[in-house]
Amino acid sequence: MDFYDSVRKVLRGFLRQIVPDAARFPDCWPVLRQYLGAVRPAATMISAGLSDPLMQIEIQVTARKRIP
Repeated sequence: MDFYDSVRKVLRGFLRQIVPDAARFPDCWPVLRQYLGAVRPAATMISAGLSDPLMQIEIQVTARKRIP
């Protein structure tokens, strides 16, 4: 199982996305959909400066693994 498969199986929590320019947030959707798939965690988008001007998005995830 690679990292992205595990994200799809484990993510059941909260997702925070920080972008330097809120108008560009829609550009992130294709990538988020690619890795999250059908997973729909609670989410917040914040517009704020990032530490490196080359960065376009910072993603913070709080997740928990389901115990069978």
